[in-house]
Amino acid sequence: LSLFNTFKEGLYNGLFITLVALFNFAFVITLYKRKNIDKNLLFLLIGLVLTFVSLIAPIQLEGNYITLFWAVEAVLLLYLSSKAELKLVKLASLLVSVLMLISLVLDWQQNYYPQGEYVVLSVFLNKAFITSMFVLTSLLGISYFVKKDEVLVYKGSYINWKSIYSKVIFVIVLYVSLLIELNYQFVRSDFENTLRLILLGIYNYTFVLALIGFERFKSNALVRKVIFPLSALVMLSYMTFFLWQITKARDIIFIGQDSLATGYYFHYLLLILFIGVLIDFSYKIYKKYSFKSDYGEITLWILGFIGVYICSTEVGHLSVIYQSTSGIASSTAYSVALKSVYPVVWAVTALILMISGMKFRLKTLRLASLVLFLITIIKLFVYDLAGNSTGKIISFILLGVILLVISFLYQKLKFIIQDDDEKLA
Repeated sequence: LSLFNTFKEGLYNGLFITLVALFNFAFVITLYKRKNIDKNLLFLLIGLVLTFVSLIAPIQLEGNYITLFWAVEAVLLLYLSSKAELKLVKLASLLVSVLMLISLVLDWQQNYYPQGEYVVLSVFLNKAFITSMFVLTSLLGISYFVKKDEVLVYKGSYINWKSIYSKVIFVIVLYVSLLIELNYQFVRSDFENTLRLILLGIYNYTFVLALIGFERFKSNALVRKVIFPLSALVMLSYMTFFLWQITKARDIIFIGQDSLATGYYFHYLLLILFIGVLIDFSYKIYKKYSFKSDYGEITLWILGFIGVYICSTEVGHLSVIYQSTSGIASSTAYSVALKSVYPVVWAVTALILMISGMKFRLKTLRLASLVLFLITIIKLFVYDLAGNSTGKIISFILLGVILLVISFLYQKLKFIIQDDDEKLA
């Protein structure tokens, strides 16, 4: 190889390695037909063939071509192992698959996040994304040949390989390849940062909902276990990271740069997808535990909090945008919304919780309604009306009306402290 490397800048290095592999393979074919041959010698020669074949790509090829070569080799070795029933070849295929995935990650880094020369990649029809799709095809081929769970044993070492592993790796590679391709194209197109992140959020939620739909169509215990914490994670991300990005997009509208605030309008699609994940999450809790169990009651408290939180922020955003022409700062506009809009939203939400709790006989919702009423009243007098005597008088009158209504509905509300299974009085 050292001699060949000096000839035409190593043009024939790959050919030389191929000839060495074929040379050893000829011995494998010859000795394999003999029944009295030492198996250790045969395995040694097979190992040499596999080693030299795997070295062809990194020696002769560069970048994405190495990944493509190993993707083909991994499936080809599995095919040969299924025909010849050689576990050594199957183990080699798994090793090459690992190398393929490592090479793919390096390709992503070199193409999407280059440290040197920056190369513009076309949308989807570029070498990085095509390589990703090729690897996904290879993973499908691997999952086809490894259809069942099995233990691969060789020389005292074993690998407990389950067919679901190939599918899990396939989903991860599919998710990451689409994510970094979309992110690259958004950055290349100079999308405003909040728009880029919200669009990526839409992709994430769509992907999760696709997994949920797949699990409904073809139930799988592992997928079901993964979806539940994944749904909780994406819901938490909406209420923290994405609401922060939505707020930044809202402030862009507030200062009059509507052309840069497309992300705010796209957030409604993100909100719809979030609600879809939330509904599926709640439905799974209801089917497994019911809302009257301990887990169900905790879920209802969480859902009530999420509902109040999301409704408050959405109405608050609209209130701030409405005040954009008043000439005040966005922080001042938000303070006005916090004092004047939030109490109304909370009161209406509390009323909805009360009605829902009565209709479905869920004591937890009715308790949540009263707690929200109490928080609203405390906020009204302690924070909203501090130093405002006229407002306090009006608030006391409204409070009196609320208390009269609650007294009138006592016959219904008394079941808050009773079991829902008792007969209505």
